[in-house]
Amino acid sequence: MKILVIGGAVIDLFLYPHQTLKLYDSNPGYMKKSVGGVGRNIAENLSRLGFDTTLMTAIAHDEIGDMILHEAEKAHLKIVSYEVASTPTYVQIIDHHGDDYVGIAAMDELTKVPVSFFKEHIKKMNEFDLIVMDTNLSEEVTTYLLETLKKPMYVDVISTKKALKVKHLLGHIHTIKLNLIEAETLTGINYKGIESLNQMGDFLISQGVKEVLITLGKDGAYYADQNKAYMRKSLPTKEHYQVGAGDAFFAGAIYGKINHLDPLTTGIANALINLHSEKAVYETLTKDLLEHMIKEYLT
Repeated sequence: MKILVIGGAVIDLFLYPHQTLKLYDSNPGYMKKSVGGVGRNIAENLSRLGFDTTLMTAIAHDEIGDMILHEAEKAHLKIVSYEVASTPTYVQIIDHHGDDYVGIAAMDELTKVPVSFFKEHIKKMNEFDLIVMDTNLSEEVTTYLLETLKKPMYVDVISTKKALKVKHLLGHIHTIKLNLIEAETLTGINYKGIESLNQMGDFLISQGVKEVLITLGKDGAYYADQNKAYMRKSLPTKEHYQVGAGDAFFAGAIYGKINHLDPLTTGIANALINLHSEKAVYETLTKDLLEHMIKEYLT
């Protein structure tokens, strides 16, 4: 199985306070950094789960770019990159509970990748078995890829603002992954419980999407296709490293679909593994570890 992932590769800077955050003031704390980016995180997860995975992204010849290439090599992840002036950066402030408080995504370089870069590679791109995209690239590129590529397209919409790039392209998407706020934005339906999830799923399916994945944080996740819709609860856990958990979920769900397993079970299992890592991807993730998690805790 050959998988192509198209999307962002960044350096993640995580800022942690020593005590409760105080707004409009200087807060003592510390910083950790690791490579990240939704597309890159999904790609590394898939590579560590045993798939022949290639990432197409934007990278500069700088220290951050070198870090991304080094981490990709360690994970046996192939990279095809467009050179930009500076490698994108994401800064996340974590509150004293360990939860995401606010983030700034300096991703403008990703929107500078031209359509021509993908036109040069379009023949090889269509040789992959399936293609995963995030929405970090420009609207022009996103539209071109979804309208042109002939393979099943799996899309992570990333954020409420970037989700709007695919609102008129839902018919070209095989599988869409959203969180609850993103699902509300794309469907115009406010969440009020399971029935509203079914309404969201029905709407997206009516627009041409084949499969819908909605993550619900600690409450689990929701799946819908033309024939069924259901929720799967997560497990309570003391681990609270949330960075990359959604990306791990999507990669795990893709693993499940390819191997004819329940995508919510495999997605939640991979997310639970990822919660044990301060980095965006669990460094010792393997297919055996994922299957152990499923067998021991989710069956």
